[in-house]
Amino acid sequence: MPVVRTIVLLFAFPAGQSLNLRGDALWYRNYFFGPSYGQSGYWMKQTSYQLILDGDVRDWVSVDDPNPNLTDRTSVINMAIRAMEQNVIVTKPVGFE
Repeated sequence: MPVVRTIVLLFAFPAGQSLNLRGDALWYRNYFFGPSYGQSGYWMKQTSYQLILDGDVRDWVSVDDPNPNLTDRTSVINMAIRAMEQNVIVTKPVGFE
């Protein structure tokens, strides 16, 4: 059974507004990788338990851009990766090579 190794980058554009971001890493880990009710559990059931999502969730990083352009997904993804790298959140989680 294939295991899809994933890293979730929690990234926000406050766009000049106050955000109340949950900093509870366990909650996000359960949401994405919980075998019963998380995204992992959903995809296991959808694939008759032939696919497992596993990985790590990184804490929130935000970019203070008052008018972000979120229409170019590739640029947004690259910006999120750069922001994570600049915040020294580039240690490799267990299972990632």
